[in-house]
Amino acid sequence: MDLQNGTLTSQLTVSGIQLAAACPFSAGHILRENEAGVLNQTFHENLRNNFASRVDKAKEEAKKAEKEVDLKTLQAEFDKYTAEYDFGVNRGGARTSDPIEREARKDAREKISDALKKQGIILKNITTDQWNDYIDKAIDKYPQFRAAAKAAAAARAATTATLELSV
Repeated sequence: MDLQNGTLTSQLTVSGIQLAAACPFSAGHILRENEAGVLNQTFHENLRNNFASRVDKAKEEAKKAEKEVDLKTLQAEFDKYTAEYDFGVNRGGARTSDPIEREARKDAREKISDALKKQGIILKNITTDQWNDYIDKAIDKYPQFRAAAKAAAAARAATTATLELSV
C-alpha cells in the first residue's frame, strides 16, 4: 500500500500497546480491485451476521407451520435491510473503539444475559437492536459498569507497565 506523508492516523491497540495506524481511505478514494473486493466481502459478512437471526426466525416459523420458508418475502426483507444498511455506521452503540466503553458493554451484556435467562427468555430470539437498547439502558442506569471497566483498564495498564519479560 502506498502511504503518503500526511496520511491520517488513528490509535489502534495491538496486544495492549497503542500504535498509530494509517487511515489511507477517505471519502472519494478510488478503490483498486482488491480493496473493493475486501470491502464487498466485509459488507456481505456484516449483512449475513446481522440478518442471520431473521433467517433463523423465518425457518423456525416455517417449521412450526409445516411449510417451506417464504423465500420471496425473506428476500424482500433482506433487500430492504441491505438498502437501509449504512456500512460502517454504528447502529445503537454496539461497536466502539473505546476500550473502556467496550468493556462496560461486554459486562452489561453478560449481566443482562443472565437476567434474561432467569426469566426464561431465549437469547437467540433477541435482535441486535434489542440487545443494544438493553445495554444502553443498563449502562446509563448503572454507572458501575463504566467504573468497573475503568478499574480493569487501570489494572491492566499497571500490570503491563511493570511487566518485564526475559527471553
